[in-house]
Amino acid sequence: MAVVHVHIEHPTARSRYVIKQLIERMLGWPLEFVNSTADLAALKGPRLVYGQTPVEGAFHIHPHGLLEDEGIGKVDPKVSAFLGVPILFPSDLGDLPYDLFAGAFFLLTAYEECSGIGLDEHGRPLSKELHSVRHGYVHRPVVDEWALQLAKHWKAKDPNLPVPDRKYEHVVTVDLDNGFMYRGREWWRTVGSAVRDLLNARWTNVIERFHVLRGKQKDPYDVYQELRKEFAEVSDRTIFFVLTAPRSEWDHAVPVSDPSYAGRLKELSEWAEIGLHPSYRNMLNSELIAKEKKVLQEALGKVVTLSRHHFLRITVPDSFPQLVRNGFVEDHTMGLHDTLGFRVGTCTPYVWFDLNEQKELPITIHPFCVMDNTLQNKLKLDPDAAVHEATELIKRVRDVQGTFIGLWHESFLSDHGDHRGWGSAIRRIINNARS
Repeated sequence: MAVVHVHIEHPTARSRYVIKQLIERMLGWPLEFVNSTADLAALKGPRLVYGQTPVEGAFHIHPHGLLEDEGIGKVDPKVSAFLGVPILFPSDLGDLPYDLFAGAFFLLTAYEECSGIGLDEHGRPLSKELHSVRHGYVHRPVVDEWALQLAKHWKAKDPNLPVPDRKYEHVVTVDLDNGFMYRGREWWRTVGSAVRDLLNARWTNVIERFHVLRGKQKDPYDVYQELRKEFAEVSDRTIFFVLTAPRSEWDHAVPVSDPSYAGRLKELSEWAEIGLHPSYRNMLNSELIAKEKKVLQEALGKVVTLSRHHFLRITVPDSFPQLVRNGFVEDHTMGLHDTLGFRVGTCTPYVWFDLNEQKELPITIHPFCVMDNTLQNKLKLDPDAAVHEATELIKRVRDVQGTFIGLWHESFLSDHGDHRGWGSAIRRIINNARS
C-alpha cells in the first residue's frame, strides 16, 4: 500500500496525534510526516498539507488553531453541515470546508470535559451540557464520518489513494454488578434481605430465595452458561467486567472469594475476556484499584488488563494515567449514562491523548453507545422502543464500518423481576448487531 505523506505547517504533539489517528488508525493508510513544503512538493503519491499555505497537488486542510495551542481553555466550536454531515470549525478555505482534525481532537480528547462541565451527583458529565447534545449530533459517529469524507474527497483529487481499510465489528460487554441475585451473600445480608421481603410481603422473593439457597432452583442471575452460545454466534469479542470491591453503598456484588462465583468466573474466562469493574470509590484512588485488580487476578489465575469503571465514574483526563500506572491497556468506560450516542464522537477504538501531559498514553479507549439501564430507567422506553433506538445506532455504526459496543448487565439479561422483558430485548439488539 502506498505511503501517505503529510506536512504540518506548525507541527505539535496534538496535530501529529490526531492526523495519525484519522489517517493511519481509522483509514488504515501508512503515514509519514514531511518536514517542509519543498520536500512534500518533490514527492509523488498521496500527499496532504495541514496549514495556511496550499501545496500544488496535495490535499489541503486549513487549520483552525486549536491544535497549535498547549493549554486547555473554553472552546465552543461553531457547527455547520457538509453533505448532510454535522461539522465543527467550518472554514471557507481548503479542500474540505472545515478543520476535521481540530474537530476530531476536540471530541476524542473529551476536551470540554477536561476544561470543565456540569456533573451529576456521581461525578459524571451531564449530557445536556455536552456540545454534541446541545447541537444535536451525539447520535452520529461524526469523527468516523469525517474520516470517510476526507478519504472520498481526497480520492477524487488523487485517484491513486487507496480505499479505507475498515471492517465492522461487534463487541458484547457485560458488567457483573451483582454476580448472583441470592447465592454467595454473607449470611447477615441474606437474613436482612429475607426479613425486608417478609415485611414488604414480597412472597415470591421469599420463596424463590429459599429454593435457590437450598439448591432446588437456579439463581435468577446465573445466566452465564446460556450466554456462551448466544454471544459466540454474533460477536467478535465478549467481555465481562467484574466488581471485586467489598460491599458499600454503591458496590453490591457477590465476593469473588465465594467458591460458586469464583467457579463461574473461571468458566467465563475460558470463552470470554475478563476485565475489572473498578468500584465506585476508586475514581482516583490508585492504591484501591491495584487492590481490586489483585483480588480479581488471584481469583482467575490470570493477568487482567481491561477495565470499565462502576457507575461510569471517571475523571477526564486524570483517570487514564491511573489506569496506565496499574497495567491496564484498554478502558471501556467512555459512554453516556443518561442518553444514547457517542460521547467522544466515534465508534472506533482509539489511543488516548492526555491533555495534561500533551502526549499519547499506552491505553486504548473503546467507546460504547448504548446501555440497558439508560434505555429502561433514564429514557423510560419500553423494550420494543429500546430495540428500535438501539438498532438505529447499529445502522450508524455499520454505515461507517465501525465497532458497535453495547453495555449490558447480568440483571437485565436474566429477564427477571423488574427487568422482565428486557433480557429478550437485549438479545434482539445483540442479534441485530451481529458481525
